[in-house]
Amino acid sequence: MMVFIVCLCFLLDGILSNFLAFLPNSLSLFTPFLTLVSLLLIFPFYGKENVKKYYIFAGILGFFYDLFYTNLLFVNAFLFVTLAFFLTFLCKYIQLNYWTLPLILSFLIGVYHLLTMALLVIFHVMTPTFQDFLYLFSHSLLLNIIVGEALYLLFRKCYKKYAKTSL
Repeated sequence: MMVFIVCLCFLLDGILSNFLAFLPNSLSLFTPFLTLVSLLLIFPFYGKENVKKYYIFAGILGFFYDLFYTNLLFVNAFLFVTLAFFLTFLCKYIQLNYWTLPLILSFLIGVYHLLTMALLVIFHVMTPTFQDFLYLFSHSLLLNIIVGEALYLLFRKCYKKYAKTSL
C-alpha cells in the first residue's frame, strides 16, 4: 500500500508538472508537490519504532525526486530527510487525521520552501524575498491539500489495518 501511494504521487508530480506552468512569476495555483504529500501519508506505516527506516526511505525518495525532476543531486535528498525529522517530531504531538492533515501538510510545504530558499542564499544562487516565499507557498497549497485529503480518505481503512501509528 505504501509503495502504491508513493508511486502514485511521484508519477502525478511528473504528469502535472508537464501540464502546469512553472515559469517564475507565472506559477499555476495548482503547483504539485505530491511527493511531499506521500512523505506525510506513509509515515503511519512506519510507526515510531521504525523511524530510521523512514529516514532512509525519505532520503531515497528525495534522491529519486532529484534524479527525475530537479537535477540537483542530493539537495532534495537532504531536504526530504530534514522534513522527515520535522515530521516525526511534529507527529509526536499532533495526531494525523482528516482535520490536522492540511495543517501538517501546510507546515511541511512551508518548511520545504524555506529550506530551499535558505540553500539558494547559502550557495549565492539568488536572494529570494519574503514575497517570493509567500508566492510559492500560496501557489502550492491548494492542489496538494486536495490530493492529500483525497488520498487520506481513500486509504483510511488501510491505515487502520496496516499502520503502526494510530490515526
